[in-house]
Amino acid sequence: MEKDDIYFDVLDYMCENFDYSLYAADFDTKLISDLKNSLTAKSEISEETFMVGIKVGLQDFFSAIFQKVSVYEEDGNIKIVKYFDKGAKNEKQDKQIHILRQNLVMHKENIESTLSKGTLYIFDKSSRGEYETTLIAFNVFFLKDAIREQMSRIYNLKSRDIIVFLNEKIFLKKFNHKTGLHVDHQGQATILNDQRFVESLWKDITKKLNDSFRNNFQFLNYSRYEFYKKYPLKLFSIIKLVVKKSFGNIVKKDILNYSNIAFKMYLPNLLEEIADYVLNEISKGELEATHFFKMYSESMHTINEKNNVYYCENILLFLKKREYLNLKINHKNKEIKNIVEKIKINLDNIEKSENEMEHIKKRKSELILSIKKIEDELYIKKSQMRQNSFNLNRLESSKRELNEASKQIETRFRTRTKILTNSYKELARWKTKKSEKNILKEDLSKEFIVVKNEYAQICKILAIALSKE
Repeated sequence: MEKDDIYFDVLDYMCENFDYSLYAADFDTKLISDLKNSLTAKSEISEETFMVGIKVGLQDFFSAIFQKVSVYEEDGNIKIVKYFDKGAKNEKQDKQIHILRQNLVMHKENIESTLSKGTLYIFDKSSRGEYETTLIAFNVFFLKDAIREQMSRIYNLKSRDIIVFLNEKIFLKKFNHKTGLHVDHQGQATILNDQRFVESLWKDITKKLNDSFRNNFQFLNYSRYEFYKKYPLKLFSIIKLVVKKSFGNIVKKDILNYSNIAFKMYLPNLLEEIADYVLNEISKGELEATHFFKMYSESMHTINEKNNVYYCENILLFLKKREYLNLKINHKNKEIKNIVEKIKINLDNIEKSENEMEHIKKRKSELILSIKKIEDELYIKKSQMRQNSFNLNRLESSKRELNEASKQIETRFRTRTKILTNSYKELARWKTKKSEKNILKEDLSKEFIVVKNEYAQICKILAIALSKE
């Protein structure tokens, strides 16, 4: 038996008895002894050759399951030291990465098949949340790097391929590296052909843009010239920041390429977001916003689909109309919510009354049977003429008590019947009110759709004006 035979025997044994779930540090002295005992014909080769075959076999097995180890011999015994995965500072973190790796390996075949076709692969919100929860011992700043590192290793991703964290999802894209490490600008643009990626990137960019309105992009006090000079650089810096944060450790050239592609793609929409912000600030009564808007009003004399000309004054009136309509819809929603609560209370009362009615009916039936039984006993004793006065008095007293209880039950039955009837009437009344309010809300919603479309048109017109000096 040669060294190579031992090597392959080791791999066969390990593959038959273990899988990706094996954590290298758990492969202890006993397991190593079991391995050695399973290798037959030990005497056919030297001890040194035998041990080398085992060491190399173990080294390669753990490498195949994405674990870096050092296998060495000490005092005639095999020892294994597991190196912590990149990003792990202690064994607790390393074991969490190990659990993450097992989850990622489960999808390996499907993901590699998808990536090989040049298609974007997406881990949804649930999967990303699961992976991040697995690495609970990690600082949030290093968590993404740890996930990126494992995905790169398991799915054989190169440095110019991408792993992007966007909109609570993870996107993977593999490029064709026929020219070495170089990925051309056109190749990078292909990721932005996927609508799912475009929408997720847009959500993160708009969130960052809206945050900037409250922080470092307070432009409402700018002159028209200042805004024209500053907005392109500001918008580009926001996109670049999102790209850098989402794409991870990619080279500067790639950051600029992706940022340029996204800037050209999203610029009209970003200006519409700015226009929307300005118009909403006007609706809140912000004088700075009104002043800023008026600087562009002369550039907005555009005729809409109804042949109405958009002047500054009628746009401001339109915004008031929109705000009033929003208030009416919100008021109707509150009214409907209150009515739904009233309906729920009535349904609860009806259920309670019906249950009580069932209990009363049952009790009433029991009393009728009891009265009938006593009456039968009285009849028998009177007919026999052997009764004593004590027994007759006792039965007569029991009959009176049962009759009184029956009257009380009858009163409760009539009362509960009345309550139940009133509850049904009240329920019908509230249901009618709900239907009426819903009809009014539907009318308002139809009106709002018209207003919403016109508002979108105004945003587009203002966005065009904002883009000009």
